[in-house]
Amino acid sequence: MLHILYCCYNNYDLLVGENLSFLKRYNSNIVLIDDHSSEDEFLKGESLANELGIRFFKNTGKGIQIATDVYIKEHCNLDDWVLVIQQDVFFRDESAIARLEEKIKSINSQGLKVGAFGFPNYIPDAHYHKNISSINSVTWKDTWLGVFSLANSNLYIKKTSKSLIFKVLSKIPFIEKVERRIWHKVIINRNFAPRTLSNFDEVADQYEGFVSIDLPVWTAVVISCSAWKKSIIADRDFIFHLWFPDVAMQLMNNNYYVCLDTSEIVINNWKLKEKYGLSDSVTEGRKKNGRMEKYGNHLKVWKAKWGFDYEDPNEKKLSAVKTDSILNKTITKNSIGPLTRFNI
Repeated sequence: MLHILYCCYNNYDLLVGENLSFLKRYNSNIVLIDDHSSEDEFLKGESLANELGIRFFKNTGKGIQIATDVYIKEHCNLDDWVLVIQQDVFFRDESAIARLEEKIKSINSQGLKVGAFGFPNYIPDAHYHKNISSINSVTWKDTWLGVFSLANSNLYIKKTSKSLIFKVLSKIPFIEKVERRIWHKVIINRNFAPRTLSNFDEVADQYEGFVSIDLPVWTAVVISCSAWKKSIIADRDFIFHLWFPDVAMQLMNNNYYVCLDTSEIVINNWKLKEKYGLSDSVTEGRKKNGRMEKYGNHLKVWKAKWGFDYEDPNEKKLSAVKTDSILNKTITKNSIGPLTRFNI
């Protein structure tokens, strides 16, 4: 069975305003987990769930990792999968859910070591790719496909004087400590997208189909309940940002592949938040009285846990990697390209 999980925090107006037909169509699959919203928002979510016949729970901890962990361990069988999806992310057509259900049946029947997979993300008005007037004409090569989060910057930095200057400046100790924005001009290029990765067309040709990747975009990600139960130790320190990259690292460290499925496209329309008085998650999270999860210290938590800087991976710093794991092979291959392709 495919469970569809929304982790909700003060955003039920956005959920119902943009997803009502989807909620009604898949009410038997959908689960709402409230992440300690304000009292009036909690009651709003509870009322919505009762009206639509949707299961509704309050998170026993805090954050998406804990919500997913508790739900999988208490309500899912080993052959089940969970789609964790944001309220402003939508499959291009609703029949995608039926196709996903057939896909996870295929993975289960073949006994494939796939722990999770994500999808190409089309984001209106994004710096990752150009705008396309008709959503139906968007192809997977027009989208943001993932992040080469474990690749040395030499592999993805644009070969221009400007990019090289940014890289040199960012490594000056004082600038590195005080001004991360210069380094961000370098790491934007590790995003696997037409306008960021310098040799996108060449690399993208290797990724058509169902292929392993360092990290798919995780606005919508499908996770194996079997792999989760066998591999994941939920971390209460990852609340929102980097919740799935930490899961992906754990999966790969336990020899499960994390993949990209280019046969489906999701529309990641974060600007819809503005209709409901919200900014993007980073901006809203940094507000003193923001209505979304606080931005937090996830980068420090990552470095303390995994032994290297999430935004500046370096092979010499990857101290937490098992020598016999898929994660180790992903890092030491030292190239941008797929490890494994699956016939699903």
